[in-house]
Amino acid sequence: VSSKLLPPPFRINTRGKIILGREEITIIDVIVFRKSMKFSKFYDLFITKKEELEEYRKLFHSIISPSELFSYDSDLKKNYKYKDELDKLIEVGTKNNLVCKKDHPRFTVCFFTESHPKIVPSPSFINRLHQAIFLNTSLEIWHAGDDTSDIPFSIGGLDIYNAYSFSNGTNEFSEVFLNLIQDAASNKTRALLKLYFCKYWHEKMEHTNLGDLFSFLINEYIIPDLNHEFKNDGICDKEGTIDFKSADSVLSKTSTFVSETLVPTIKKYCVDGIQRHCIIYGIEDNGNIKPIYNLKNDRVTDIEKITNEKLGVEGVKVFAYPIPYKEGIILCVMIMPLN
Repeated sequence: VSSKLLPPPFRINTRGKIILGREEITIIDVIVFRKSMKFSKFYDLFITKKEELEEYRKLFHSIISPSELFSYDSDLKKNYKYKDELDKLIEVGTKNNLVCKKDHPRFTVCFFTESHPKIVPSPSFINRLHQAIFLNTSLEIWHAGDDTSDIPFSIGGLDIYNAYSFSNGTNEFSEVFLNLIQDAASNKTRALLKLYFCKYWHEKMEHTNLGDLFSFLINEYIIPDLNHEFKNDGICDKEGTIDFKSADSVLSKTSTFVSETLVPTIKKYCVDGIQRHCIIYGIEDNGNIKPIYNLKNDRVTDIEKITNEKLGVEGVKVFAYPIPYKEGIILCVMIMPLN
């Protein structure tokens, strides 16, 4: 019996009996992951796995203990006590003690979080998540720290069985942007668009453990890949969503650059929706790289802060990121929709 044929609400008792109108129906066989099994066996499996998920949830909350000290101490943020593997959770130390094995017939159970004492996904786990999102390889995940949903939402090939609510516009934007990434003609452009995409979802999922997933992807995978791509010369192809600006456009005084150059440019691209998503300072119109010199990270932070203060465009936020290139940097300014 398909649940699509049953009028909600409906209840199935422990013996597989269900009332449909005036009729009592008994479910004998159930198809689970394309395999047929008797209802009694299915029920035992269902109860066992549901209880198992609750045990994972209890374990997660027994480990995590957010603290104000951790939130503000940048040195502590670099440390982590646990590592989240695809099939197990381990406590990091001289012996890498096994905390638990993760065994579920459908989901890959996730524990990763930036909350204290921090659980970091292993490189192989991050790579698997990256493949699911950007290469459309199938992966179903459930995070022990967030509420459960019986119906997943998808980002690329990643099906997430946790309860989050997004508008249709968010899902449509995500799908369109993934297509842009896949169609990018150069690795440099693809890396830039991946950074934007992960930052977009990180903002959408702020203060959730799945939001931390995109933070880990950015720091552990996307930025190292981006920095690697820009170590070498090579033309960067201009997609419709990226605009190149000369390094000479970045004026020496931050407030002047923001007020007279950056903010007017962003507003021009936000007249009817966001027409450009990345403005790249340090790449010429022909795609050749000519970086900005003497632009320190604290000035990049100031550019981001002042731009957001002066922008005044509803539903839009700006993020600035410096990409190292030889002795200089390329300034990436991302125009992010927040609605």
